[in-house]
Amino acid sequence: MTDGNLDETASLEGWPMTIPEGLKIELRGFDENPANTAGGILMSLIREVSRFLPLNNLDGVTVAYDYEEGLDSVDRGFETQLPTQPTHDEIGSGVAMALPVNRNGVCKTHIVFGPSIVGLLVSNEETDQKTGLQLAVHELGHAADHELKRQALGEVALMQVDDLIPDVKKQYLWGLSHHVWDEYYASRVSAPWAPEGESFEDELFARAYSAFRERIHEARVAYHWHRMSLDELLAVIKHNFQLTLLATGYLFGRCDGVDREMSDIAPRSAVLLSEDGAGQLWRIHDVLLVLWERRGKWESYDEFMELNNPAEALLNELDFFVHVTDEGKLYIDVPVRL
Repeated sequence: MTDGNLDETASLEGWPMTIPEGLKIELRGFDENPANTAGGILMSLIREVSRFLPLNNLDGVTVAYDYEEGLDSVDRGFETQLPTQPTHDEIGSGVAMALPVNRNGVCKTHIVFGPSIVGLLVSNEETDQKTGLQLAVHELGHAADHELKRQALGEVALMQVDDLIPDVKKQYLWGLSHHVWDEYYASRVSAPWAPEGESFEDELFARAYSAFRERIHEARVAYHWHRMSLDELLAVIKHNFQLTLLATGYLFGRCDGVDREMSDIAPRSAVLLSEDGAGQLWRIHDVLLVLWERRGKWESYDEFMELNNPAEALLNELDFFVHVTDEGKLYIDVPVRL
């Protein structure tokens, strides 16, 4: 069994499927034939992808006309601090989510797709079809990542963050950086399914990174001129760090997944990453490559904590310094610079 890069042209005959017996796709709110057709395409795809990726942890798949209602319908089986609401921000809106769920003490994954997956999979346009397939495989990649972590590290996905990462500084930094590996892995395994042409990962990263430095600088100035509270400043930092590192994971995963130069796939991003100030993102890439090579063989969650180091260095370069007080409280120093 392998979880390497997917290759649509590879012969899978004789490779065992890993999906659980009786896996179902539930269509919620649809009354048209295209939904049934899309469901059939999706089930066939899951069967084939399960020959590459460990999908034995799939709890089920929901395709919901009302995406938000579809997310709410999933019984998580445990208390979690991770949101289940669809994302809506300046770089896009969420259309799918792979949710860790607790089934008798075992972490499984329930995938929810919004209605766009139906239109993409049944489209007469090849580009749309491939976009739909890439979207589906990306979410299956998240499920595989959940299972690899479970096999290597136990039920870490079911733990509360305070228990998994008791150190408050590491916990704060992980809150900024944890998306980068998740999206890197899912993007890398789904990259060969992406349509040719303009890369959405290029636009995603370019928009997020360009806004990131501008907004952080503006917020810092506003804070020192007392036009913004510390809590408001920290909210700006968190939001823009998370978006940027999420986009970084998508971008590096896509490039590494097809083994092509970034300038060919994502020319705008390649220019931005060649500028001064992008060095810590390349350090993040180095950590991601190590995690990829050790996928499924991780010995401790501390291996993922290595992503905190370049994230903290990036904060420092922007003149934000994270400390822990003698009372064990998190403190962020924002010195005045003339």
